[in-house]
Amino acid sequence: MDYPKPLRHRFGCKVGWRYYETLEEAKVASKVAREEALEVEALGYDFGFLTCGVINQQDDGTYSVVCP
Repeated sequence: MDYPKPLRHRFGCKVGWRYYETLEEAKVASKVAREEALEVEALGYDFGFLTCGVINQQDDGTYSVVCP
């Protein structure tokens, strides 16, 4: 399964964030992020204190998803 096309990306040291217009798109991306995180964690990667797949509503009404 692939991520839906995000409105924008933001990248950090251990994770990235993908931003979506709708909650439905964010939920699909969340599922993909959780599956991808399991694969990467099995290789020994550490995401720090963040949890991949978490959805947050932003002040502008978009939704961000924490991604590996």
